[in-house]
Amino acid sequence: GNVQHIQWDAVSYQGIRLAHKNVLGKEVIPAIDFSKAKTIVSLGADFLGSWIAPSEFSSQWAVTRRVSSEKGGKKDMSRHYQFETIMSTTGANADYRATYKPSQEGLVAVALYNAVAKLTGAAGIAGSAVKVENLEKAAKDLVASKGASIIVAGSNDPEIQKIVAATNALVGAYGSTLNTAIPLNYRQGNDMAMANFIKEAGAGQIGAVVFYNANPVYNHPMGAALATALPKVEVSLATNDRA
Repeated sequence: GNVQHIQWDAVSYQGIRLAHKNVLGKEVIPAIDFSKAKTIVSLGADFLGSWIAPSEFSSQWAVTRRVSSEKGGKKDMSRHYQFETIMSTTGANADYRATYKPSQEGLVAVALYNAVAKLTGAAGIAGSAVKVENLEKAAKDLVASKGASIIVAGSNDPEIQKIVAATNALVGAYGSTLNTAIPLNYRQGNDMAMANFIKEAGAGQIGAVVFYNANPVYNHPMGAALATALPKVEVSLATNDRA
């Protein structure tokens, strides 16, 4: 029979990977290195608290924040802008923080891209104007520290992530603060494949399933549908660290 290996994450990051497939032809989350950044802009990504790999990112970010008056010590500190809908750990630690409505996330990404494009001579993209405090200032800093700039976004919408990837390209992030040659490999969940599996299980098209250290009945959005579908699967096996 046909054997399929499906991966999924309880919190999905597939939007970033799909965006890079469109922009760079590779479905990857690039390795992120905040320690190489002079200007950091986050659109709703709580990278010090909960986004992707906060413990790794916190130590990188801390490197850019330490200054020393000693001889040969680091004299310049990174500048961190946080644009978000709610207060986060990352927002509380930013130099500049401003808010927007959740419904405006895409518009904010477009506004930031257009502000950067205007300064770099690139073509802008159409979108309703949205006013966010310090957004223009962030764009100026991103362009000024070209090659040592990074923009991250918490959205799982590939369209928003495409705009963010295009903005990162304009400020020379790829090859410095972002590295697609060494992608992050621990968020490889495929939402579409998982939804399709639940649908096929419900239609009685799955002969056997092994859940390896995962409990999607408990923490997948379609968990209730999966619970109803599982009795239609002939063999169902789960390996977990608890009953």
